Amino acid sequence: MKRDRKAKHPEGTLNLRGLDLREAILDRHEQNLSPETLNVAARMIVERDRLELMCRVGLEHLARSMNAERATLRLGTPQDEALELTASFRVSPDTPSPAEVVTNRGTWVQAMWGLRGPEVVAHREVDPGGVETRLAMLIVPVRRGTSEAIGLLCLHRLGRESDWSEHARTYLEGFAKEVLNPLLGQVRPGDGDEPTPGLSPAELEAVRLVARGYSHKEVAHALNKSVRTVGHQIRSARAKVGAGNQAELIRLCRSLL
Repeated sequence: MKRDRKAKHPEGTLNLRGLDLREAILDRHEQNLSPETLNVAARMIVERDRLELMCRVGLEHLARSMNAERATLRLGTPQDEALELTASFRVSPDTPSPAEVVTNRGTWVQAMWGLRGPEVVAHREVDPGGVETRLAMLIVPVRRGTSEAIGLLCLHRLGRESDWSEHARTYLEGFAKEVLNPLLGQVRPGDGDEPTPGLSPAELEAVRLVARGYSHKEVAHALNKSVRTVGHQIRSARAKVGAGNQAELIRLCRSLL
């Protein structure tokens, strides 16, 4: 099917990096990705400078199209003690929110980093109120380009058993390989060349919005997080860069925003 280029490129200015991404994703996979997937990829390219929002576009598509209650992405390394939530999407507001931080030391979690394709994991989640929920998760590692894994992409079906179809596994693997991995391979926190001074992607996204004049409450609303979580991320970012206050934090991170 011939792709409608106008429909696949939402309004927004694509700089050279955006054009490179369009060629690497949209043009290269024009014949093997569906029009809906190409449209999602184009929207993600437009949001490429806002990591969490970019990823949430893809997570919403995956959750809705694959009959999952929620989807999450956690970036990190196998060596991290814990994994922060980089982005998430819930199909219904009644769906429990995923944990902001999960341990990365469990045997089953460590096994996920070495996967070459999607894996189904049965898990039980306990919320702060002690309510337990059964999860049927479909997990695949994500990579920066073709390098080693830099995160875990996960679809959640809550309160029910599921073996996930072969189609679901194939589609998730293809989306990660052909859409998300190239984006993570070229997207950087900012236009500067300096590396992030130890800030997690979630912390950097919170600092970026604060630098634009958002209050902590507004940041929480924009990123679908609690005000308490945003405050923790800003304090953590200040400690990592040695900033005495929020204004100094913004100044020290200016090249990354």
